Amino acid sequence: MRAKGSDYIRCIVTAVCIVSIVIALQQGRGLVLWQSLSDGCFAAAVFLMGFGGLRMAANAGVFDLPSYGIRRLFEAHRRRDAEREDFLSYCNRRRKSAKSPRPWLVTGGCFLLFSFVFLWILRH
Repeated sequence: MRAKGSDYIRCIVTAVCIVSIVIALQQGRGLVLWQSLSDGCFAAAVFLMGFGGLRMAANAGVFDLPSYGIRRLFEAHRRRDAEREDFLSYCNRRRKSAKSPRPWLVTGGCFLLFSFVFLWILRH
């Protein structure tokens, strides 16, 4: 469950896109650039850290039972004679393919820090 460099790049690109969208939406409102940057970085931090928290919860098994039930429901309609996977082996298989939430949480924390820095620059 180690994070790769490409995971961090994906998080940074996502954050930059969110910051760009927020800045574009705030054009024409008469806001200072520092305030727009602070708002954009904060929105990106909330999104990234929220997604990282959801991924951490999923890795802990919070969503295993509902996802197993839905998967079984759809499998019952697709194939009738196939070998069905029990809940324990489903959970073990999911644990092996779990992805690290670290890139999302670290990148979100950095953008939260950037948000506070831009806010401090705006106020001083």
